[in-house]
Amino acid sequence: MSSQILGWLPLVLALLGAGAVIYYFSRAHRSKERGLEKRPRISSREIYDAHFLNSGIGEPEFTRLWKELSDALEIPQGVLLPSDRFSVELTPLKGLEFNDPIHDVRRMIESRCKSAGVNPTSIGTVRDYIVAFGRRAES
Repeated sequence: MSSQILGWLPLVLALLGAGAVIYYFSRAHRSKERGLEKRPRISSREIYDAHFLNSGIGEPEFTRLWKELSDALEIPQGVLLPSDRFSVELTPLKGLEFNDPIHDVRRMIESRCKSAGVNPTSIGTVRDYIVAFGRRAES
């Protein structure tokens, strides 16, 4: 009987490990949304009209960049704000940083800055991103 229990032990341990990994990743994703979920949903059109209408960036280019960031961050477009800082509001809670989309976004920003000749430290907010790369695309 003890050999039967020992035979099942690796399977049970593997399932517990898989469950822990799934729990960790679901908690990490929800942790970022925890602070953002209380925000009212705003359409990208309202955001454009309120924050970017007179910026020299056309609405199609704004919409493309807004969707690009929203998709990369895995945050709904209606929750994202121009004032969101990559190092504050969009960073996961301490201890839950592993495999967060913010790392991919930071690499994307560095790559775009390098090819556009922009200092990456000048891109601190969602607005900075839209303005820096929207104006270059419109030029």
